[in-house]
Amino acid sequence: MLGARYNPWVVAARRARGRNTRTVAIRSVRPPQMTHGLGEIIRKIRFYQSLSGHELEMAIAETPLPVVPGPTGALFAIDRHHVAAALWRTGIKSMPALQVAELSWLSHHAISG
Repeated sequence: MLGARYNPWVVAARRARGRNTRTVAIRSVRPPQMTHGLGEIIRKIRFYQSLSGHELEMAIAETPLPVVPGPTGALFAIDRHHVAAALWRTGIKSMPALQVAELSWLSHHAISG
């Protein structure tokens, strides 16, 4: 498995940082897979619940959700879907997102596998 340093999506996100960032409603973003690792989500929920105020804002801002627009303009998260699920479950309904590629020409099946 490739480390984050060599993951092409992570590399693209780092290159695009600041240029394609926007705030999105977590509910509108589709996950890259149908199931989530519940243990990972619970760990992240506990982490975000331990923060407040400025610390929470900074933790959210530090981890923008890498997304690609798919068919019909729907946004697909390509990583950090556990973070989005944890934030949603702690009552946070939006987060920064970073568009790393334009894939709206692909079919839904090609994106979600």
